[in-house]
Amino acid sequence: MGGKTVRAWSLRNGIAGAAMLVLLGTSAPAQTNPGATRQLQEHLEMLDAKLEASIVARDADALDALYADDFERVHAGARRVDTRSDILYRMRNGTLPVSVSRKQHGVVVRLVSADVALVSGITEVVNAPAKGRPSTRDRFHVLRVYVLAADGWRVTSQHVTWAIADDAAMSDVSHRLAEIVGGA
Repeated sequence: MGGKTVRAWSLRNGIAGAAMLVLLGTSAPAQTNPGATRQLQEHLEMLDAKLEASIVARDADALDALYADDFERVHAGARRVDTRSDILYRMRNGTLPVSVSRKQHGVVVRLVSADVALVSGITEVVNAPAKGRPSTRDRFHVLRVYVLAADGWRVTSQHVTWAIADDAAMSDVSHRLAEIVGGA
C-alpha cells in the first residue's frame, strides 16, 4: 500500500486508521536512545501547542509553516474535510470561526517510525459569538499525524471528533491507542 493510501485511511477512520498505519507495516522507531525519543516527543508536544496557539492568534503564516502541503483536516462534528488552503483562506478572509481559547489535555505522543508520529488528546475550544450565534464551548478529541519533511516536522492530517464527556473514559481511549501503536 502506498503512503497516500495509508494516510487517507488514517484520515477517514481516526483512531482505527491510525492503528492500521501501524498494522500495515510501518515499523516502530528503534529504541536505541530513550532520552532522544523523549526529547523528540517533547518537541512534537511543543509543536502541537504552537499549532493550537497559532489558531487562537489567527496566525495564518505560522499555520502555513506547520501544515504539510497535502494537509487535510477531517472534522466529524462539522461533517467536512478541509485542506491546508481551505483553512488558510478562511482564516485570512475572516470566515473561519474565531477561537477565543483552546486548551489541550491528555496529550499523547507516539512515534510510529523515524519520520511519522501521532499526537492525540482533548482540545477544549471556546469560539467567539458569530452572526447572531452565541459563543460556543466544545470538547474535541484531536488526532494529528506528523511527518518529518526535509525542513522539519509538519502536520499532514488531523481528525477531529466530539470528545467523550467522561475524562476517565477518554483516558482509557488514550491508553488503548498507546497500546495499539506500541506505547505503554
